[in-house]
Amino acid sequence: MNMLNTKESEILHSSLWFMVLLLCCIIQGESCVPIKIEMNTESDIEFLATQRALQMYNESNFTFESRNKNNMTAINLYEYVQSLLDHDVAVIIEGMGTSKQSCSASAVANIPLIRIHDRVNREISTSLQFCQPSFALNAGYEDYSEAVMSILDMFGWNTMTLIYDTDRFHEVAFFSSLSLARNCQLHYINAQHTNEDPKSDDNIYRIVKQIQTLSSQVHILFIDIEMIKKILEKVLLCHTNQSNTIWIISGAVPMKLSAINSHIVIGFRQSLNDEAAARDLVANITNHLAGSKDPSLGDYEEDVALASDAVLVAMDAIRKQIADGFWTRGNSSKTVTKRGSILNKYISKVSTRGMTGSIAFDEKGRRKDVQFDVLNLRNNLFVKTGSYDRTQPLSRRLHLTDNLEQNSEENKTNHGRLEGSKLKVVTVLETPFVMKTNKSDGSFVYEGYAIDLLKEIAKQHKFIYEIYESPDGMYGAEENGRWNGAIKELLDGNADIAVTALTITEAREKVVDFTASYEYYTEDLLIKKDTSKEGLDLMHFLSPFTIENWTAVLLVLLLVATVLYSVNFCSPYGMKNEGGSGTAPEFCLSNCMWFSVACMLQQGADYQPKPTSARILAGSFWFYVLVWVATYTAYLAATFTVDQRLHSINSLEGAIDSGRKFTFLNGSNVYSFFRDTDFPLYKKVWERMIISSSTADAVKLVRQNNAIYISGGTISEYTAGKNPCDLRLGKTDEGVTLHQNTCTLESAEYTRGPSPIASTNHPASLSSPKTHVRLTY
Repeated sequence: MNMLNTKESEILHSSLWFMVLLLCCIIQGESCVPIKIEMNTESDIEFLATQRALQMYNESNFTFESRNKNNMTAINLYEYVQSLLDHDVAVIIEGMGTSKQSCSASAVANIPLIRIHDRVNREISTSLQFCQPSFALNAGYEDYSEAVMSILDMFGWNTMTLIYDTDRFHEVAFFSSLSLARNCQLHYINAQHTNEDPKSDDNIYRIVKQIQTLSSQVHILFIDIEMIKKILEKVLLCHTNQSNTIWIISGAVPMKLSAINSHIVIGFRQSLNDEAAARDLVANITNHLAGSKDPSLGDYEEDVALASDAVLVAMDAIRKQIADGFWTRGNSSKTVTKRGSILNKYISKVSTRGMTGSIAFDEKGRRKDVQFDVLNLRNNLFVKTGSYDRTQPLSRRLHLTDNLEQNSEENKTNHGRLEGSKLKVVTVLETPFVMKTNKSDGSFVYEGYAIDLLKEIAKQHKFIYEIYESPDGMYGAEENGRWNGAIKELLDGNADIAVTALTITEAREKVVDFTASYEYYTEDLLIKKDTSKEGLDLMHFLSPFTIENWTAVLLVLLLVATVLYSVNFCSPYGMKNEGGSGTAPEFCLSNCMWFSVACMLQQGADYQPKPTSARILAGSFWFYVLVWVATYTAYLAATFTVDQRLHSINSLEGAIDSGRKFTFLNGSNVYSFFRDTDFPLYKKVWERMIISSSTADAVKLVRQNNAIYISGGTISEYTAGKNPCDLRLGKTDEGVTLHQNTCTLESAEYTRGPSPIASTNHPASLSSPKTHVRLTY
């Protein structure tokens, strides 16, 4: 009986406890039930980051707890899974330095797994086929490889050496597959070639010697941070490989690194949406650990931000599961619940924004919206020089905001080296040199001969550029001691070079440097065609003579007919009628007129006059007809070949005498020439000038106001293919413009064949067989 009472008492006690617990949950919601998050890492910083993140993000009534469990082995895997179930862990967050057990425990206990460093464990997870899908917060090796390939494509680097750890060979294989579409030459160096310690001095020396034997432009590192430091330090200490070498790190980078001054070192770091918050969080953690700020805080910013975002993802998914009524508590009977499967679905649908930007996962649990900061080593510190956004179209993912410099500040001048640089290029729209074409997606591209030339120079010297238009649309002229247009952009330092139809003049050469000319052309007069006689003209046969000439011809016909009739009538030797008086019908007045017309048209007459005086008159008239016909034929032939009125303007003097207005571009070399000239003839041009802001406006004046446009021959001939004609005047030349006395491209010679523009009835000068470009100091 006592035993029964004791049993009943236990049951009653349990029931009362359950009711109190239930009432607590009804009144306070889930706050009375802790929701535990397991942090599996060997990094104290990552563990503390999750704790700080729990305090920072927990604005609800839920109680979140975290615990750290690391250094597991295969022997205690069972105990670890049992511990997860006993403590009702909802989510496992996996950090650095962990092994297969996180994936295995997640699969056995049906607990969602969120990884901070997917790169370390990708090979492990693929080898365990039973492992349920996990979620990776950091970028995968695929993203790093694609970012590296974008850099290589941008600068045209095709010869490279891949230095890799054995456990990251799958990354090298993926990168190699990306390079198949490019004409790349790949060399491979295994950083773990023997059984010796890969970080030993002998092994590092072996790697450096192998690098020396290969003539690669770029060395890509698929190794950990410690190995990266050792290799670059060995290169630095041995003073080897002193040539301009490019190193690209595929993966995590140390924010401080020692390298040779002349080397270019490039890395990637996951973009931080709130870098200041991450830096403050790191400072708080390191102060807690060491009591003072760690001098290398930058090395931990990405890890701390990712750990914080892992907590954010877990809490966001759990809140939504609780709000939808699908949350259930675990139990201590080691029975696997369905809660983990449901929570996995909620995590897969998470869409939020954390310290590392937008967070969402694809069907494989990888980050969708991966963004990188492009880092460049300068004075042994990595600085941001651009960005890589995987959400953008392939051609627009990589964007550099600064040059990729050599490590030392002293080498920024690079002694003529442009490789890895980003130049700002100012241009002025001028067909066919620079044209702006709109695309269907709303963007635009620059095209034209000058742009093709720029692309070829950039390809050969491996630099990139950003084009923008001159703010005032002018080439550059000096006004009251100050320059405008593209020249002003160079002088103000807003642009590195100017690429457009910019003429080399003495005044411009005093303030900026030019390359050797890439084209020679003449200044042409662009005038409007006289279209008054174009088309079908039935009276064109009258055009050789004026109205006065034709009137004189008619009077001669009448006069000859009248005189011939009178001579035949009065002469006793003339042809008489039957009565022997007057004149015969053959030489009546009407037939005399017919005689004159027949002679004029060289058809011959039916009857010839008999009197000597009449014959003298007829002979003289025939000679007159001979001269008249020859003159008329010559003038008529001329009108059918070239309209003589178009040749009324064949020189500048003729253009001035025509009384027409002149137009040329504001800020152009023609504008400056006529403005500053003292020659009387040219001053007359300046007095009649109309300034145009663009070629289109100038051509409009030519067509509508019958003005004369003075411009470069190439531009005039291109425009003349559509409407006005042009006449040559003089010769000048054009070139790419640079800062005065700056270090530029060295001895670059380009051979230009037929231009695509020239192939469509464009000026022959664009298809000249050879044009030289030499860019020098």
